[in-house]
Amino acid sequence: MLSISLICRLRPGLPCTRFSLRDRTICRYVLASLFVVAGSSTALPRIVCAASIAPEILAFYYGWYGNPQVSGEWRHWKNVDPVNKRIENVTDFPAYGIYDSHDTAVVDRQAEAARSAGITGFIASWWGYDSFEDRGMPLLLASAGKHKLSVSAYYEKIAGDDAASRIKAAVGDIPGGVVLIADSLDREFVSTFDGASTYNITGQTQHKSPPEIQAWAHATYPKMVAAAGSGKIATVTIIPGYDDRNLWRLPPRPVTDRWGGETYRALWHEAIAAAPDYVLITSWNEWHEGSELEASVEYGSRILDNTAAFSREFLARER
Repeated sequence: MLSISLICRLRPGLPCTRFSLRDRTICRYVLASLFVVAGSSTALPRIVCAASIAPEILAFYYGWYGNPQVSGEWRHWKNVDPVNKRIENVTDFPAYGIYDSHDTAVVDRQAEAARSAGITGFIASWWGYDSFEDRGMPLLLASAGKHKLSVSAYYEKIAGDDAASRIKAAVGDIPGGVVLIADSLDREFVSTFDGASTYNITGQTQHKSPPEIQAWAHATYPKMVAAAGSGKIATVTIIPGYDDRNLWRLPPRPVTDRWGGETYRALWHEAIAAAPDYVLITSWNEWHEGSELEASVEYGSRILDNTAAFSREFLARER
């Protein structure tokens, strides 16, 4: 089985095109990537090869949160206790309260904070036409454009009964060419695509101390870069931490402690040294899995605030 995640990137300064999204026309800048979860060796059509690769810092973004004040119901937040700042199905409590992803002020604040931290774009979780996440996409695009962020539509669900029909459905949404990036570091799959990536690394960093995490990244990140192959998009993934123990998932869980920000710092140092094309941050606001970079009651904004210096160093580095 082959599942697909489409990334359509909005980039200031590139030629503009138009395509229909949920029966409306939105002006998007063309730079598209298709992230594919490699679960089959089925060959995919190579549409566009990456020729000139600009460095990017992209954070996975989730626009699926809702509250009764804005959306008329709770979405994704479960059994909220605002007095004691607790939510049943998340690890930490958002510093700005239980927000709604369709709130203009919230999305604008998120885009502004990300840009101030040196993040160049969001990879936004997208669940199909007329989904809650889809209806919030114009708002995200508007705020991203205002703050000069790129935006990617990250396919979580694609219509189709088999791999071929899902690929056709995904590619059918692209206004022009695409860049195909495998969500895999396996050369068997990566050779078909224009780059390599992985969503999460907590399986390898779980229960490690900061020195152990840095040693792991020092050994592993160069291999991640090499996995892409010459002339392709190379990525490494960093996380502030990870803790999904408040979900329904069976124990033991692959918890990566934040260590007061030292986990993030150690991973950034090794990411910069490895010199990938893209640094992927998992995540901006996946509160359920405790991987959020966004400010929380528990950690404040200090981990987010550290991002700006790392971003400047990464983006300025010669390749």
